[in-house]
Amino acid sequence: MNPGQLRTRIMVQKKSITYNSYNEPVETWKDSIELWSDVINTGGGEFYAAQKLNAQTTAVFRTRYVSSISSLDRIRYGNRIFEILFINDVSERHIELLISAKEVV
Repeated sequence: MNPGQLRTRIMVQKKSITYNSYNEPVETWKDSIELWSDVINTGGGEFYAAQKLNAQTTAVFRTRYVSSISSLDRIRYGNRIFEILFINDVSERHIELLISAKEVV
């Protein structure tokens, strides 16, 4: 991995459940890990759901290896939020991660 390619800051967010005054669960996201990353846009598409045209963008984030990232987390990239689909530990050497994600619209 060439560290000079990691030019973009991303934030990994972890979900936390709190309860409101009516004891109902409320899902919140908290910033957890800030990483340098290389963002590779892999394309997008459009689909119809509930009689509405929706767009979907997918991306791969290349970053250094971090063991505490899971597919239950999400990525904040600027003002955009990405749901993690798959985490690939390249060659299982614990050096670099390729994180496949889709944008939450």
